[in-house]
This record gives sequence, structure tokens and C-alpha cells, in this order.
Amino acid sequence: MPNETGYVDVNGVQMYYETYGDGSPVLLLHGGMLSINLNWAGLIPTLERKHKVIAVEMQGHGRTADINRDFS
Repeated sequence: MPNETGYVDVNGVQMYYETYGDGSPVLLLHGGMLSINLNWAGLIPTLERKHKVIAVEMQGHGRTADINRDFS
């Protein structure tokens, strides 16, 4: 279970995130057409033992909505 979940404004996108564990931070960025669970579910339990894991869902993926602008 995540320590924290929510949304944060990133340049006009309400980006969904989850955090796990404590320690030095590790940021997880998923690949195309994926989400936190689809990409990282098997790895997060190992990483959270020694790190604060921050996982995000990019624009138009998972729980982060798409907005009308070009991807860059």
C-alpha cells in the first residue's frame, strides 16, 4: 500500500503520484501506454525497503488526464 497518493500540478497537468517507503528518493517514470501498477508493481516492494519511491503517471496515462496540448 502506498504511503501517500494524490495529484500535483505540473505545468497545467494534474499529475497522479504515489509514494512508498523511506530513505533516499527514487523517481519511477513509466513507459508509453502504461501506469504505475502495470509497470512497477513487481519492483516497488523491493525498492521501498531502502528508498522513498515516488511513482507518477504521465499525461494521458493511468489516473493522469490528458489535456489539449502537444506532448514534448
